[in-house]
Amino acid sequence: MRWIFLAPFVVLSSFCLGQVPDYVPQNGLIAWYPFNGNADDESGNGNDGENLGAFPVADRNGESNSAYGFGGGAKIHLQSLESIDWGYTPLTLSAWAHHEGQSDVNAVIVRYDDCVSSYVWGVTIQDYGNDLVCYDHNRFQTNHDIVVNPFTPSGWTHYVFVKDPDNGINKVYVNGELLETVSFASPLSPSGEGSPQLYVGSCGGWAHGFVGSIDDIAFFDRSLTDDEIEILYNGILPVLGCTNLQACNYNEVANEDDGSCEFVSCHCLDGTIWSDELGGCIPATTCPQDLDYDGVVGVNDLMNLLSAFGTPCDPPVAEWTCGDPVSYHGYDYETVLIGEQCWFAENLRTELYQNGDSIITNLNNDEWSQTLIGSLAQYANNEANSMVYGLLYNWYAVEDERKLCPVEWHVATDGEITIMEIELGMSESEVNNFGARGTEGIGTILKSSPDDNPPWDGTNETGFSSLPSGYRHEGGWFAYAGSRFYLWSSSSINLQQAYHRQINSSIVTRGVAPKNIGFSVRCVKD
Repeated sequence: MRWIFLAPFVVLSSFCLGQVPDYVPQNGLIAWYPFNGNADDESGNGNDGENLGAFPVADRNGESNSAYGFGGGAKIHLQSLESIDWGYTPLTLSAWAHHEGQSDVNAVIVRYDDCVSSYVWGVTIQDYGNDLVCYDHNRFQTNHDIVVNPFTPSGWTHYVFVKDPDNGINKVYVNGELLETVSFASPLSPSGEGSPQLYVGSCGGWAHGFVGSIDDIAFFDRSLTDDEIEILYNGILPVLGCTNLQACNYNEVANEDDGSCEFVSCHCLDGTIWSDELGGCIPATTCPQDLDYDGVVGVNDLMNLLSAFGTPCDPPVAEWTCGDPVSYHGYDYETVLIGEQCWFAENLRTELYQNGDSIITNLNNDEWSQTLIGSLAQYANNEANSMVYGLLYNWYAVEDERKLCPVEWHVATDGEITIMEIELGMSESEVNNFGARGTEGIGTILKSSPDDNPPWDGTNETGFSSLPSGYRHEGGWFAYAGSRFYLWSSSSINLQQAYHRQINSSIVTRGVAPKNIGFSVRCVKD
């Protein structure tokens, strides 16, 4: 009997031993395997696995020793779950996998009766047919398999198999989206042949084991809803609040708008009111002579005018507008308007905080890797590089209360960067995903062009002028100058990591990185 279940960067809630992340549903959870250096079940149900040759690897967020690699027969035995019979009861399996090898089948979770093909449920990638297959069959009964062809996994991929006998359907989801459904009149029952065996990555004697990395496996004894599966994929619980950056009560933590946004208190002066239609403040009265804004031109308006009679009026001062340079610590930064946001069109190169305090610099590799204090670096410790690319800052400098950007400017949040990406054509359904996302070309129009100085291989249609400034690794060495642009956001994910963006092709990548990495910084107008 066999079960086969398959499994770019994702946001993880705070994680403690013996607990699961907040976004994982607790109702019906049987086991949760984060593979953070062991095969323990962190649900508290005691269904620990036995590692038989799997080796620690980095997870989809780049965290070392936070997933398991498989190949050459490596597997994890989940013996305590083998006695559970889901033939007639609901079931949900969830897992992340990064398919890397050329094995025929590449199954992530496998349940057999003595590895005899008799009763199966799960999902597998089959290289020889480019199929995604969700097996649920007993060789003595009609099968309920789901087959998707063609299917080609790309990078870390999230797979969910839902067995829903109450509604007579099986479903398979990929990256939070329902991919296929199969209906059946009655659920299957085990064949009764042999003894069930449950493994991650392979069956006990089965040759077609998974080749690649597997992480965050979950078992539920119920059918999860579409919303729960989407949350499992995104790794973030919905937080209601105002998500409009222009609103007075904008909530940076919120990821789902609740309609509470208000604009009057921080935008409109006395005598004006907010117009939703125009997206700005308008006079509270249609009469310009109504100086006290009471809706009537009266004696008080005349007295106000007489009291100001003879007062000299200074000529209006030309206001700064986006597109004008900003002078900061002795350097003039070009600016550019993208949508309603005004951005620095150059990487930050200040060696001082806003208040004039110096930022720590000239750290050797060991000092850089160990510091928890705001620090900067010149790429390859070469001043000529900083003149071209600006400086590289660790995230501790970004969060320092003395601030990196000028007054009325700040380091952009993750949410503000996503607003720019939506403005440039990325869909709202993709913008909060991790890894390479969005349509081809957004990275290209953000890159400097061959005609710019300094040049790159983009079109720079936005004027954002991103440059391949590379980064300083958490270990202190430097990499990717001339080929990749890395940009910090000011949004932290946990004590060790924060959100960033990467551009090295025509697509923008969203991810998280250790805070002691050195990335470029851009300022955006308050």
